[in-house]
Amino acid sequence: MSIKLRLFLLVCTTLLMALLLITSFNVYNMDDLLTKELQVRGQIISDAFAAEASDSIIIEDEISLNRITDKLFKNQNVVYSVIYDHDSSIIIEKFNENLNKEKLSELGIPDESKVLIGTRPILDNNNVAIYDFLSKVQSDKGSYGFVRVGISSQNVVDQKKKALIQSLFMAFLSLTVGSILSYFVALSVSSPLNYLKEKFDLISNGHLDEKIVIDRHDEIGSLGNSFILLQNTIIEKIKTIEESNRSLEKRVEDRTREILVQKRKSDKLIESIPLGILTIEPDGSIGEKYSPETEIIFSRNNLRSTSFEDLILKNSHLNPDRRSMCVSAIFSTLNEHSLNFEVNRSCFVDRVELPVNGDIKTLELSWSYIEDENRLVESIMLCIKDISMLQILKEQDRIKDREISKINAIISINESLFFEHFNGIRKLVMDTIDKSVLIDDVNNSSLIPMQRCLHTLKGNCRALNFDELAELAHNFESKIEAAKKSGFISRVYIEGDLQMLRDLYQVYEDLAKRIGRLPVSSDGQLFRISRDDLAMLENAAFSLSETDLLRNRMMGIVARSTGVHVSQILTTIVKESSTICEKLHKVPVKFTLDDGSIFFKRKYASTLDSIFGHLVKNSIAHSLERDGERIQNSKHEYATISVVCRHNHNNCTVEILYTDDGMGLDIKKISEKASQRGLIAANEDNFTRIANSIFYPGFSTSNEVNMYAGRGIGMDAIKDDIQRILGGKIVLVVPEGNHLADFIPFKVKLTLPNEIYYHV
Repeated sequence: MSIKLRLFLLVCTTLLMALLLITSFNVYNMDDLLTKELQVRGQIISDAFAAEASDSIIIEDEISLNRITDKLFKNQNVVYSVIYDHDSSIIIEKFNENLNKEKLSELGIPDESKVLIGTRPILDNNNVAIYDFLSKVQSDKGSYGFVRVGISSQNVVDQKKKALIQSLFMAFLSLTVGSILSYFVALSVSSPLNYLKEKFDLISNGHLDEKIVIDRHDEIGSLGNSFILLQNTIIEKIKTIEESNRSLEKRVEDRTREILVQKRKSDKLIESIPLGILTIEPDGSIGEKYSPETEIIFSRNNLRSTSFEDLILKNSHLNPDRRSMCVSAIFSTLNEHSLNFEVNRSCFVDRVELPVNGDIKTLELSWSYIEDENRLVESIMLCIKDISMLQILKEQDRIKDREISKINAIISINESLFFEHFNGIRKLVMDTIDKSVLIDDVNNSSLIPMQRCLHTLKGNCRALNFDELAELAHNFESKIEAAKKSGFISRVYIEGDLQMLRDLYQVYEDLAKRIGRLPVSSDGQLFRISRDDLAMLENAAFSLSETDLLRNRMMGIVARSTGVHVSQILTTIVKESSTICEKLHKVPVKFTLDDGSIFFKRKYASTLDSIFGHLVKNSIAHSLERDGERIQNSKHEYATISVVCRHNHNNCTVEILYTDDGMGLDIKKISEKASQRGLIAANEDNFTRIANSIFYPGFSTSNEVNMYAGRGIGMDAIKDDIQRILGGKIVLVVPEGNHLADFIPFKVKLTLPNEIYYHV
């Protein structure tokens, strides 16, 4: 529907509604006014009729009454008249032909008590309303009757019809005039709008240079001017866009050229990088693009669409749970928000070992992700670095470093003492292996000899800075201790440890041979001088009298040539003591020595070295105070360990007294532990018996186990070595009496036979 037609219909409809509303309002008001006028006029006629006929009614003069009635009926609106006497009896009545007499009976008969004054409409034979008016006939003496007059509303109806016809005519006339005006108004609005529409259609079809002419100055003219302004703006914008497009096309062309150059450079760079770079797609396959190095790493061509799990994880060293965790993390990240990658990052493996063409390759993996504009992970990027050769070189470096460390430990030992020390290490290793044969699956006591050997081996190796061998012995010892507690032990259980001990010792021995510290005989035994030659020299010296000056000189030569001075034996543990004190947070130690001109035979040097090592370590661990405690007790800031050697001419023995000025023996704790184990009676009061309980196998007062104390093996090993190897004895000398303190001073007394030392 066009705008012109819409405007025309709108105006016409508005006019019609307005005219109908006005006409209805006028007719309604006219009807009301005419009815009221009729009621007023009818009552006046009735009252006048009653007043005129009152005298005739009183005297009942029918002739006068008929004359007055006829006069009343000259009014064409009067339909009936009735005159009643005071008893409501009809005196005279007259009716128009249009009224049925019976209808008058509907109004009822008036009486004195209930006089109806006013109007009550009834309908005549033409359904025209007749208004009934009653009036009293009165005189000075009272009421004498009533008159009833019926006035027809036909005149009112006629006037209403006439007014309605006039209103409809005026409405039609107004509608006609309004329609004509509406047409011209609609035409004046729609024509310029249609003109603008035609121009807009032409412009929208690309005719931007189409001219628009506007010769109006009203709202439509303003609309047209705005349209012209819009046209000019569009033309300018199009020109700007065209210019921008030309500029953008050039920039795109230049940028595309740059991107292609950068792509060629990137491709060259990726080809030159010794890294495998690939992407993992949402289905778990390898993406289309990957670096050439990737094929070299895996020794495979055309990796596209290959499952990453089959390529990297399936044959790797990872256990199934670790592989499954990595795969689940990858699929939980793909097509999900990039935050999931960070959440699952710890599940991605960073290193795998897998077989490639018969070789085991070690690959270092670095994970990242590629996301879209919604921050969803499109694919996972994996950088792979083959570090197999690097691992081999590192392992070689570690082996060389360990080898250099071992060589440094070997060359740091006094060359004159090295042979005997190393021979002692070899003997302890062999003894440990030999004693493993005696292991009884049921009797744990069969482990004690091997434990002693391991404990002594650990101490000697620690003293010689053979750290790896000491650590291995310590771990082996811990394993045996755990097996004892569990109640199960067998040679099979320790076979691997025995082999490692044998192999590691062999490494030390080979290095010592390589640097010329150890000669080798045909049977593989270490030597410097034959035992027969040494025995012959000793026998020659002893065959002379003790008072013979030649004997004394010869003995001095033999002792200094083949023996080891006690100070040399103490050298190793003296050097190690500072490290032990530092690790256990104990005060530094000074050593004092009274050698008594004693030289020990070289073959016993390593055993004595081990014995003094155990004694010093036990002093530091159990007797010496911690930092600051000595000064609080008014002691010197340094602890002192004393060793005194004395040759006993009477029984040809040497006595060695070992003491320290620390806290002493914790006699109370030793007594409690010994009584709990049934080593002494619960009420034992002999301090010597209590103190010597520490020589029992497995006895220790330490609450923790470390490299230096806590297993209860050290003192047992000392006693065993002194009795079994040296043929001597060891006791603790303590003062007797009832001591109030928990700690008591002590001396360790070693008595060794003449066969193992020289007295010069």
